[in-house]
Amino acid sequence: MLQETLSVFDCGGDPLTTTEVAEELGLGRRSTYERLERLADEDHIETKKAGANARVWWQPRVEDRESTTGVGKGSDGSPIKDERELLYRTTREIAEADTFREGLRGAIRDVCQKTEWEYGEVWLPVEDSGIRRIDVDYYEEEFAEFAALSEGYTFDKGEGLPGRVWATGEFEWAYDVEEGTTEEYPRRNAALATGLESALGVPIVADDETVAVLMFGMSETREVDEQLVDVVSSVAADLGHLVLRRRAEQTMERERDLIERILEASPVGIQVLDDEGEITRMNERVREILEIPADRADQYTPDDRAVYDGDGNPVDLEEHPFARALETGEPVFDWEAVVELPEAGQRWLSVNAAPVLDDDGNVERVVTTGEDITHHKRQTKRLQRQRDDVESELDEMFTRVDDAFFAVDEQFRFTYVNERAEELLQRPETELLGRSVWEVFPEATETPAYEAFHTALEEQRQTEYEVFYEPLDFWVEARVYPSESGVSVYFRDITERKEREQELKRYETIVETVEDAIYVVDEDGYYTFVNEELASFFDCASADVVGSHTSEYIDEETVSIGQRAGQRLRESDRDSVTIEVELTEGFEEPRIFETTFTLLPESDPGERVGVARNVTHRKRRERALRDRVRQQEAVTELGKRALKDLDLDGLMSETVDLVADTLDTDYCKILDLDAEAGELLLRQGVGWDDGIVGSATVSAVAEDSQAAFTLDAGQPVVVEDLSTEARFSGPDLLTEHDVRSGISVIIGPTDDPWGILGTYDREQREFTEHDANFVQSVANILSTAINRHRHEQELIRRRQQLSALNDLNDVVRKITDAVIDRSSREEIESIVCDHLTDVGGYELAWVGAGDAMSDRINIKSSAGRSGYLDDLEIVDDPDDDRGEGPTGRALRTGEMQTTPDVREDPQYEPWRDLAVKYGFHSNAAIPIVHGETAYGVLNVYADRPGAFEGREGNVIAQLGEVVGHAIAATQRKRALESDEMAEVEFHVPNVFSTFGASGTLEGRVVFETAVPLDDDAYLGFGTATDPAIEGLRDYCDAIPHWESFTIRDGDSAEESRFELRTSVAPLIKAVASIGGRMERAVVEDGDCTITIHLSPTADVRQLTEAVQDVFPDARMVTRRQVVHPADTPERVSQEIEEELTDRQQSALKAAYHAGFFEWPREATGEEIAESLGIAPPTLSQHLRKAEKKVFSSILSNGGGAERNGRSARSS
Repeated sequence: MLQETLSVFDCGGDPLTTTEVAEELGLGRRSTYERLERLADEDHIETKKAGANARVWWQPRVEDRESTTGVGKGSDGSPIKDERELLYRTTREIAEADTFREGLRGAIRDVCQKTEWEYGEVWLPVEDSGIRRIDVDYYEEEFAEFAALSEGYTFDKGEGLPGRVWATGEFEWAYDVEEGTTEEYPRRNAALATGLESALGVPIVADDETVAVLMFGMSETREVDEQLVDVVSSVAADLGHLVLRRRAEQTMERERDLIERILEASPVGIQVLDDEGEITRMNERVREILEIPADRADQYTPDDRAVYDGDGNPVDLEEHPFARALETGEPVFDWEAVVELPEAGQRWLSVNAAPVLDDDGNVERVVTTGEDITHHKRQTKRLQRQRDDVESELDEMFTRVDDAFFAVDEQFRFTYVNERAEELLQRPETELLGRSVWEVFPEATETPAYEAFHTALEEQRQTEYEVFYEPLDFWVEARVYPSESGVSVYFRDITERKEREQELKRYETIVETVEDAIYVVDEDGYYTFVNEELASFFDCASADVVGSHTSEYIDEETVSIGQRAGQRLRESDRDSVTIEVELTEGFEEPRIFETTFTLLPESDPGERVGVARNVTHRKRRERALRDRVRQQEAVTELGKRALKDLDLDGLMSETVDLVADTLDTDYCKILDLDAEAGELLLRQGVGWDDGIVGSATVSAVAEDSQAAFTLDAGQPVVVEDLSTEARFSGPDLLTEHDVRSGISVIIGPTDDPWGILGTYDREQREFTEHDANFVQSVANILSTAINRHRHEQELIRRRQQLSALNDLNDVVRKITDAVIDRSSREEIESIVCDHLTDVGGYELAWVGAGDAMSDRINIKSSAGRSGYLDDLEIVDDPDDDRGEGPTGRALRTGEMQTTPDVREDPQYEPWRDLAVKYGFHSNAAIPIVHGETAYGVLNVYADRPGAFEGREGNVIAQLGEVVGHAIAATQRKRALESDEMAEVEFHVPNVFSTFGASGTLEGRVVFETAVPLDDDAYLGFGTATDPAIEGLRDYCDAIPHWESFTIRDGDSAEESRFELRTSVAPLIKAVASIGGRMERAVVEDGDCTITIHLSPTADVRQLTEAVQDVFPDARMVTRRQVVHPADTPERVSQEIEEELTDRQQSALKAAYHAGFFEWPREATGEEIAESLGIAPPTLSQHLRKAEKKVFSSILSNGGGAERNGRSARSS
C-alpha cells in the first residue's frame, strides 16, 4: 500500500500536493494524507508548507530517488540488477497503466530486464475454461519456439505450474525442471528443448482472488531465492493493487455517471457548495428556477438573488439553509422563502440542505435541493379564500333552510339552533346552547334518536330515524350527518303525514283488490300509499315504495308531467285528468301507462291519488298498426312516383328521405355497387356529414362491412347494437357517424345486385320484421325503377346511336366525295373538320401532326367549339403524361384510340378539367395514314359518353385511311401535273448489312423497277455485273425477306438481267406513301445510291425519316429541282400508268422487264405468271387490256407521233 503511494512520485522528484496524490490513487484526501504521513515517518518522503495558505507539498528523499549502489545479491549469491530501481520502475509503470494488460506487459518486461529471469509469461483465468496463457510475455530469442508452443495453452485448476499457483494462491519455485515429470510440468520437454531449467510462478491477488499468474524461467537450475521471490511478489502485489484501483475507478466512474444522470433527471433543483460556501455544481433545474443564464452559471453566487421570508423581510446570507448546514453540521428541511427573479418576479421556493462530512466529522460540502412551490402557495391561498366563502355561505344557508336544524358537539351539546327548530322543540336557542340534548330531553335516550346520534358520530356516516316523541306530541323524521366537531340534525314534523297514512290504510284492502295500480302522492312528491299492483310494476314490495320519492322510480320528465296534471286539477273545476306516459327507468323494455289523477277532497290540496293502467301491449299494437299503414302508404306513394319519374337520382333522393321519415331514423343511404372495384358508392343519402354523399365508398368485400355481409347473406340484415355485433364490426362510414342500429337490404336480384339500401340510427333500437319488409319493399321499387331506367336509357342510347350512325355514314360519304377533288392537303383536312362538326353533330374536330424537333402535336385544322384548343397541350412522348392520351397513343400504334368517358379515364387526367369545362364526354383520335406513312391524327369530341364505341367507332375509324389516301393522291396528282420534280439522292454504306448479310458485295447492281404483288410482296428487276451475281445469290439465302433470285439472260455479257422476288419492300412503300417514287437504286461494291422523285412541295424531312427508318445509316447527298416537260417519256409513262389498274401495271412491267417482248423471248408467259403468283390465262388477260390502253394512249389524237414514239420506246 505504501509502495503504491510512493510509486506516484516520478524519478524526477517533482513535489506533489495531497490532492494530487489522492486523485492519482483514486482515494480520499484523509486516507491519502495518512499514507503520506507514514511514509514521512519512515523517511521515504519529505514534506514542507508553501504559499500564502500554507499548502502542504510532498517529495521523495534524495536517496529514495537515486539508484542504489550497483548490483545486489540474492540469497544464493546471484545478482539482482538495481532491485530498488526495479521496484520503483515497475511500481511507477503499474500505477500509470491505463489497463491491467498494459500493467502486466510493463511488469513482465521490467522483471526480466532487471533480474536473471530470461523468460516471462502471463496466465489469466478464463470463465469455465481453466487458466490460459495470453499474448503478454517477454523472452530472449532462443526461447521463441517455447513461447510459440505455449500460445493459447490452457490448464485446469491444479494442473501444471500455472494451474497449481492459481489453485493455491501461493508462489511455487521449480529449481530443476528436468527432475520433474510431464505430469507435474506438461510443457517439461519443450522447456528443456529450449534450455529452460528453472521456473517461478507467482500469483496476482486482489480481494483474496487470484486474478492472474506470472510465470518466469531461466536457463540454469537454481535453488529458491527468497529475495528474488520477494521482488517478483512485490511486483505481483502492485499488479493486484492495480486491479483493485481499476475496479475502484470503474466503480467511481459508474457512481459519477449515476450522480450525473440523477442531477440532470431530477425534477427539483440540486446544487453543491464547498466548505467555503462557493457553488461547485448545479443542475439544469436550478438554472431554470433561478433564471440563471447558461453562460453565467459558473459566476453565480448564492447572494446574486434577493431572498425574503414569508412576511416580506429580507433574509441574510447567513440565514440561508446551506449556511446553517455549514455552520451547525445539521440538515435543514422545508425552509420556505421568496426569491426575486429578473423576469418571473417573486417566486416561492422550498429548500432543503444536507451537509457532507469528512472522516473527521468536518463539513466538506453541502448539498441543497430547491423546489418551486409558487403554484402550491397560490392554490393554498385560493383554497383558504374559498373555505372562508363556503363558511359564509353555510351561515347564510342555515338561516334560510326551511327544515328544522340544530348542531351539537362531540358531547352532544347544542351549538346551533335555527328558528324552525326552536318552534318544534318549543324552546328558545338561548335556553338550549351549551346544554346536552339528553339533559334537555331525557326521554329521547329511550328513542331511536339516541342510537342514531351515537352511530353517526362514532362511525362517521349518515343516519336516519323516525319516531313519535310524546313529550312534544308530534312525529319526527330526522337525518343525522356527522362532522369533524359533532353532528348536524335536520328534522321535520310529519304528524299530519302519519295521520294520512293511517287513514289510507283503511282503503288498502279495497284498493288491493283492484287490478289497476293505485297510489297516493303528497305535495312533495312522496308516495304515501301504493297498492301491490303498482309495486309489481317496479318489481318490489309496496312497503318499499311507500315513503320513497317518485323520482326514485320515475324519470324527471314524467314526474313533471304528473305535477303539471295536478296543477291543472287545482286550477280548474275538473274532477280528474288522464295522461299517458312511457317509462323506461327500471324496466327492461319501455312501458306505457295510462294514468288518471284526482285530488283527495279531505286532504291537503297538494295530495293527489292516481290510478294507473299498463297499456303497453295495446299501445304497441296500435303503434304497429299505424306504422304498417304509414309504411304501406309510403310504399304506394313511392311506387307511383317511380312509375312516372325518369329522374333516377331524384327518385333516390326522395326515397332516402321517405325511409328515414317513415322509420324515424337518423340516416338513410343508397349504395351503388361497382363489382369490378369491389366497393359501393354512397350515391344518395340523408343525415350524413356534408360532402360525403356522392364521394364516400365502402367495401363490398371486407369482413367488417355490413354492406358486404348483406350482399353475401342475400336477405335483409338487422342490427340492434353495432357495438356488440359479432357478424361484422362496421365500416368507418357507420362508426364515424356513431351508428348503433339499422337495417340493410339488397337492391335488385341477389345474384346480380345493383346496390344496397340501408337505414340507421344513433340509438340502440329493435326493428320489427315489418320494418325490414318495408325497407325491402322500397328496395324492390327502386330495383324496378332502376331496371326501367336502364331499359329506357338503353333504348334512348340505341336510338341516338342509330341516328348518329346514320348521320355518321352520311358524313363519311360526304367527306369521301368532298376530298376526292381537292387539290391540297390543307383543303382536305379543313373539309373533314367542317363536315364532322356541321353535319356529323360532333362538338369539335381538329387535325394535328407531330413536330419532330419538339415532340409537340401542332394543330393544323379545326372546326366546332372554340376556345378549347387555345389551352390544349399534347406531346408525342410516351414518358410524358401529356403523351399518354388518345392522340399520342394513336400516333404510336397507328390505330384509333377512344376515351369513352373523359371523367373516368386516368390517362385523360392532363386535359380532364378542360374537357369538362367545354362539356366534352368522349373523344376519339384517328390516325391519318396511307400505307406506312402517318400524316397526323384526327381528333373528334362528343357531348355524350361512349360515342365512339361499337359501330359508330368502326365507321369513324375509316376516316383515317380515307383522308390519308386522299392526301397521298393529292400529292401524287400534284407531282404528275407539275413540270417540276424534286429529286433526292441518298447514300447508304454497305447497304446489305442492314438486312443482316455479311461481307461486302463486289461489282455493280442496278435496281430498275419493282412490281407490286399480293400481300405486300414485290417482284424486282435490274442488272448486275458478273462479280455481283454470286453475291446476290448468297444474299438471297441470308436475307429473310428475299424469296428467290433468277437470271433472265446469258452469263456471257458483262451485265446480266435478274429478277428478285421479296416478301416485303419497306422503302418502296414508304416512299410511295408520301407521294414519291423510286427512280433507281445503284449498288457499287456494297454502297448504294438511291434516287427518289417526289412533288416539289413534299416534306423532304419526312422522306428522310422514312428512308432512315429502313436504312439507319442512310444520309441525304443531294436535293435538286428537275424539270420534266409535258412531252418527256417520264411524263407520258406517268400518264399511261394513271390509265392502268394496279394488276395491269404489275403484269405489263413484269413482262417487259423479264424480256417477254424481246425476240426471241427471254421468258415465257408461264414463267412470268408463276413469278406473279397468277394463272397464265389471267396474265394474258391483264396484258391484252394493258396493251390496249397503252396503244390507245400513244396512238390517240391527243399526242403527236414524235412524242408517242419516244414515249413508247422509253416505256
